Amino acid sequence: MTPQHRAEAGFTLIELMVTLSIAAVLMIVAVPSYQTYARNAAVAQISGNFFNATQLARANAMRLSSHTLVQVVDADRGWVGGWRVYADIDRDMV
Repeated sequence: MTPQHRAEAGFTLIELMVTLSIAAVLMIVAVPSYQTYARNAAVAQISGNFFNATQLARANAMRLSSHTLVQVVDADRGWVGGWRVYADIDRDMV
C-alpha cells in the first residue's frame, strides 16, 4: 500500500464523534418511546388475559349450569397477584 491509501483506511476522530453524537440523540429519543410501548403492551396483555378469564367463567357457567367465579389469588396484592376461575358447585363462596 502506498502512504496515500493507508491514510484513507480509517475514520477520523471528528467522524467518530459526530456518529456517536447522532447515536446518543437517537437513543435519548427512542428509549422513552420504547418504555411507553412496553408498558402499554404489558397492560394490553394483562387486560386481555383477564377478559379471557371472564369469558372462560361465562362459558363454564353456561356449560355446567352452575356458578363460576373469577377470584383473586392473593388478597394482599389484589388482581395484580393473579386470579383463578373455578366452578362453585355447592355455592359456598357466594
